[in-house]
Amino acid sequence: PFLLCFPGLLIFLFGFLSWISFSKEMRYWLLIHFFFFLLDVIVIALVGWVCKYAAASINSKACSSWDSMSNSTRAAIERDFDCCGCIPRNASTSTNGPDVSEQLQLCSDHRQNDCEQAIDGRLSNYLYIFGDIAFVLAALLTAFVFWALFAVRSALSHRQAEQDRFDRESLLGSSADLRGFPRL
Repeated sequence: PFLLCFPGLLIFLFGFLSWISFSKEMRYWLLIHFFFFLLDVIVIALVGWVCKYAAASINSKACSSWDSMSNSTRAAIERDFDCCGCIPRNASTSTNGPDVSEQLQLCSDHRQNDCEQAIDGRLSNYLYIFGDIAFVLAALLTAFVFWALFAVRSALSHRQAEQDRFDRESLLGSSADLRGFPRL
């Protein structure tokens, strides 16, 4: 969550910068704002990509420290992850500790999955969700940028049309219909 808070803070600061730049019509500040906003969207998309990559290749190696954990820590992990014991990934060739079937028989209840798979599965799910959120946020920000560009473009074209109308009416003098312009 902290990885998305920093870009969010940057978005807020750049939004404030753009509000000031747009209200004062400072073109260079708007270009600087657009550059940093684009950079922020790229960072958010990269965070999403890294999360997706990490979720696909996660390997917590929880079994490597299982024997050194206290019984209360093991019980808490088993309760929180709804798992039973820790079976190393290379359990078929392992000569240390109980056999896989013996390890699963040590559990007195219905839990049949080992804790390393449960931990890896939950971490993988969280990283997939976090990556999806980052991608959606980057897509929304990109859509907002294009919407803002469209709004500014139409405001500028409306302003230009009003300026052209004013110039036309002021060139024609008294023969023009001055609609709302005071006579000088």
